Amino acid sequence: MALDVRLIAGPLSAPAELEAFLAGRTGDGAVVSFIGLARGVARDGSVVDALRLDWYPGLTEGSMHDIAAAAAARFPVRDLVVAHRCGDIVPGETIVFVAAAAAHRRAAFEAADYRRILEARDRPRRRPLDRARGRGSRRRGALEG
Repeated sequence: MALDVRLIAGPLSAPAELEAFLAGRTGDGAVVSFIGLARGVARDGSVVDALRLDWYPGLTEGSMHDIAAAAAARFPVRDLVVAHRCGDIVPGETIVFVAAAAAHRRAAFEAADYRRILEARDRPRRRPLDRARGRGSRRRGALEG
């Protein structure tokens, strides 16, 4: 079983990722892929000019690998690739590419849809300091993309 997990600071080409994943593949009955794109409109309807996906070198890659390995252990897949962007991303750009190959489609679908693989956190948006209470208030937002 091959597990390919990468964090990418530059552009991510989903067609190139899929072509590479499919190259020479003859023993699998199913390949499922997922491509996540940055949206130009947030859930509240506001315009999104760009996203900033922060990461911690070494730690983020290790966490991604652990999550992907858990998906590969849970579902009978032969190969799994997870490529995830980090840094500044504009609407329309690929944020994540996931592909899973298996003997049968159900396992490939389930591994590619393993939600924790697709999780990422954007920079926390901080509320202004509440000086009357002497403390700040934080809200962690989910990705808008």
